[in-house]
Formats: sequence, structure tokens, C-alpha cells
Amino acid sequence: MGKRYERASDDHFERLGFLITGFEHLFSDNWRGEIELEGLSVRIKGGDVPAFLVVLRGYSGDGTPVVAFHDGLSFSEAMAGAAERMANGLLKWRTDEYRTK
Repeated sequence: MGKRYERASDDHFERLGFLITGFEHLFSDNWRGEIELEGLSVRIKGGDVPAFLVVLRGYSGDGTPVVAFHDGLSFSEAMAGAAERMANGLLKWRTDEYRTK
């Protein structure tokens, strides 16, 4: 394989490493954000252009179950965007009606 492919592959794995480390921090006891993150799932949205939807679940400061969403055109884009928005406090959290029933 050529050098160009190797560099792209190296960049991809470096980004993946940062992504994993970022999520480990968000799920760790060291996280001091407003939301206590409980879990996440990824769904593939079908259609002409497939996309990935990250569903994040957690609890607000008063214990209310909350949910937030972030999507992207690739798995890594969706996950990286969700992690960045979570870390920066930019996710729009909503009461999780499904878990409050």
C-alpha cells in the first residue's frame, strides 16, 4: 500500500484513539459536567444517504432521566461530534419521556 494510504490510516487510528479517550473521560468519575452520562447507543439511519445517530442517556443534577442526540454521515464523525458537544456542554438534553413512564 502507498504512503498516502498509510498516512490516512494513521490519522484515522489517531482520531479513533482520541475519541475513545474522550468517551472514557465522559463516563469516568472525573467527569464534572452537568449530566451524569449513563450510556449511549448508535443507530444507522437508512435512506439515500445513510447516517449514524448517537443516542446519549444520562441523569440531570436532580436525578431526572435525560436524552440527547447527535448525528453524522460516518460513524467516527457522529461519535466524535457527540463527544465534543458533550464535553463543551453544547448538547441539547431533553427529559427522557421513555424512561420516566
